[in-house]
Amino acid sequence: MGGVWGDLKDIACATLFATGSEDVLTPRNAIIMAERVPASSLVRFTGGGHGRMYQDPQGLAEWVLRFFKVSATEVTAGG
Repeated sequence: MGGVWGDLKDIACATLFATGSEDVLTPRNAIIMAERVPASSLVRFTGGGHGRMYQDPQGLAEWVLRFFKVSATEVTAGG
């Protein structure tokens, strides 16, 4: 893998990756990125495809808000 794949380990901020279980475009990439970014989380939506923000915007928004709340708590507690 070329490009910036090797740089992912240097991302220091909390990062959320989201993919759907039916995503045919990039599910493997999301898994690899989540494995390489140290402070990352991966959400795999059951039955969702690549366009989760269009298929279930409310469900995605709930996960994003949950992620921000957890990340903010970790920053406040640790920092």
